[in-house]
Amino acid sequence: MVAEDFVGTVRSYVESTDVEPLRREEYAVFERLGLPTVRHEEWKYTNLLPRLTPALQIPTSTSHAEVDETIRQATERFGFTAHQIVLVNGVLAPSLSSLPDGVTVVPSLTSASPRDAELIHAASASRSQDHAIAALGAALAPNVVVVRVAKDTALTMPLHVVRVIDARNGAPLTSTRMVVDVEEFASVDIIDTVTTIGESATFSPNVLDITVHPEAKASWTLVVDDTQASANISYATAHVHRSAVFTSNTFCLGGGFVRNDLVIRLVGQQAEAYLNGLSVLHDAEFADNHTVVDHAVPHCHSDELYKGVYDGTSTGVFNGKIFVRKDAQKTLAYQSNRSLLLSSGANINAKPQLEIFADDVKCSHGATMGQLDDEAMFYLRSRGIGENDARAILTYAFAADIIERVSNAEVRTYLTARLAERLGSEMLSA
Repeated sequence: MVAEDFVGTVRSYVESTDVEPLRREEYAVFERLGLPTVRHEEWKYTNLLPRLTPALQIPTSTSHAEVDETIRQATERFGFTAHQIVLVNGVLAPSLSSLPDGVTVVPSLTSASPRDAELIHAASASRSQDHAIAALGAALAPNVVVVRVAKDTALTMPLHVVRVIDARNGAPLTSTRMVVDVEEFASVDIIDTVTTIGESATFSPNVLDITVHPEAKASWTLVVDDTQASANISYATAHVHRSAVFTSNTFCLGGGFVRNDLVIRLVGQQAEAYLNGLSVLHDAEFADNHTVVDHAVPHCHSDELYKGVYDGTSTGVFNGKIFVRKDAQKTLAYQSNRSLLLSSGANINAKPQLEIFADDVKCSHGATMGQLDDEAMFYLRSRGIGENDARAILTYAFAADIIERVSNAEVRTYLTARLAERLGSEMLSA
């Protein structure tokens, strides 16, 4: 009944508002597939139903988001020096945003320029049509952030997309959608953060479609650091062309429920993809990271490292797939998932997968899980370091190399401080 009520809420929104045809098509995909349940293989450890509270409502879209001091303070939480796009419940807040040349926010598909509309339609067409929540997010998103980085252009500052979810006066069901097109020899660094104000439950399916053209570079850093009542779902795809480089960094540092799907397709020779991820959970928090790297052509390289630190009764899920197609000879593909369990009540479900249909490749994958080293703990304790600080130091050492892979110094500083705070160590915070 909860699932039926949820679908009914979405259906009523689509049928009763002026939703563009493409968004209606996305909704049709969602309705055809239905809500995923634990009976679906890709969702067997991820139960959405407890997060589908009857109180969820889709906020009324407006041409611009209303901004008050609380929202303004929420956008200043991270403090990154960057171009900034602020979306409040999926709607652009112009007074808080500073868009560089080449970046537009489309309030509706009917008002999009022909070029932006073409990018949005192409992104929908290229995305896999078997992910119900991605289709839901694309159907619900009231605005579309279109990032076009022109040929030979390197943005001098990162682009920070600040997603603010206002849950002070209800339980919002809201989405954001980004379409990124990085042309030849261009480069862009995107920082994507989410923060909720208010105590109500939230449900937020978000969609990113990115194309990295030949010889271009793009990085996307997702930071989920949210409330216990929040449910954040991200579905991102990247098509990486000849001699292009795509890097993703995914950090789960807070939030009751997090699900991240990342699908990377290497479609041009000499393309490279680097996937880095870190989850630090405690209490009853939940984070699920699903990744797919599809080597479709020869002479490509991918390298993936996801780590997790789980305390309390938290649960982590990692499902990583690598496909090497028949013609993708000379492929280099590496995947590793490492988990640290800090309590007997914490859980991790890991499933690394590697499917190779070519015969001249170098590939590896694996998963490890364990606890803190007793000898290392004894060494630190014998030198006068308290038990909590000793645990924090060893845990930090385990997690820090993922943070060091982030190229932006301000983001690294923020992540380091939040990691120290999550580990509860004054020594690391000093």
